[in-house]
Amino acid sequence: GEYMQFATTFKEFLKVGAVNCREQRESCSGASITDFPALRWFPEDKNAPPEVFEGTINAKNLGKWASATMPDHSVIVEDRNQLRRWLDDAKGPAVLLFTDKSTAPPMWKALSREFKGRASLGVVPKCDKTGVFKTPLQREYDVRVPGVIRLDALEEIGKVAENFNFQMKKDVLHLWIMKTIAMRKQAGPQATFREWSKQRYEAGDCGPNDSQLCFLWFKAGADPKVEDATRQLAHKYRTDPMKMMWANVEMSPQLLEAFDLEGSDASDFFVAFRPKRGRFKVHVGDLTFPALDSFVDSVLNS
Repeated sequence: GEYMQFATTFKEFLKVGAVNCREQRESCSGASITDFPALRWFPEDKNAPPEVFEGTINAKNLGKWASATMPDHSVIVEDRNQLRRWLDDAKGPAVLLFTDKSTAPPMWKALSREFKGRASLGVVPKCDKTGVFKTPLQREYDVRVPGVIRLDALEEIGKVAENFNFQMKKDVLHLWIMKTIAMRKQAGPQATFREWSKQRYEAGDCGPNDSQLCFLWFKAGADPKVEDATRQLAHKYRTDPMKMMWANVEMSPQLLEAFDLEGSDASDFFVAFRPKRGRFKVHVGDLTFPALDSFVDSVLNS
């Protein structure tokens, strides 16, 4: 009845089973089951104790409980700042779901677990299906709800690389994400252009023990032309042993002092930095692609 209804809905996302405790007493006593019927959730960690379901057993209650208990490796994305941070941290293809739910639905949670470390799944929650009261990102992307898009992490923030135009089913989405992972592998090394934040520095990016060469764009506010030039550089030199990063010096003025730039009249700077040696060189001249390209080339070959 109710349990079968729940199992039919969730069988794509979970392993749902039943145990006859008369015949399999060991399994039941091992899960501390004394009253019947009883429900347990067994986590991936075999050493962790099972979760106990307490409540009336019906399909609706079980669905809510299972959905809340499922591990979720997707990221909630509600505005452009969160979108940028998510794309900066993205591993593999960046795939974004627009949903009218307040959290990731079970299907998305299941996919996020399957693709953990291979693809980055994001969720734009609380979208309006009618399209009257759109959330900021829903308005910007103008997708049907529920809808899925793949974003290009290197292009200007949040450029759509591909729309998912198929049935919103788990197996179809699984194949589509698998295809994008395969295409990325075929394309070779991926370019990255990330924010040089305190967390990244503490994690080792361009930190005291980083032996790679770092090229840093220190910016004050937005400058689309310089941003485009640095993204082109990140793409061109994606196979070289170097990092291309940016930082906002209005938010982190101490960076100007660290690189002896506090006395300069310029607002933006491009710096070559060897963190392990503590040495750096500041680019002098225009912040155009040809000029920056020439600077990067000369530093790499010196």
